[in-house]
Amino acid sequence: ENRIGLDHLSFSVGSHADLENAVRLLDEKGVSHGEIKDLGPHLPLYVLALRDPDNIQIELTAPYS
Repeated sequence: ENRIGLDHLSFSVGSHADLENAVRLLDEKGVSHGEIKDLGPHLPLYVLALRDPDNIQIELTAPYS
C-alpha cells in the first residue's frame, strides 16, 4: 500500500474459535472481511483481515492451539 501513516493494525486473539466468532459477528453486522487464513508451519498463525472505514487493514491473529 502507498499511504503515509498507519498501514495496518493487528490484534491477537486467543484461539481459532475466537476468529470464527469474529467472522459470525462481522457477518451479522454486514462488515466485509476475508477468510481465515492459515499462514503455515513457519509462521504458526491464523489471520482474519478486514478494512476499517478509512481503508486501513485490520488483522485479527490467533496462534495455533
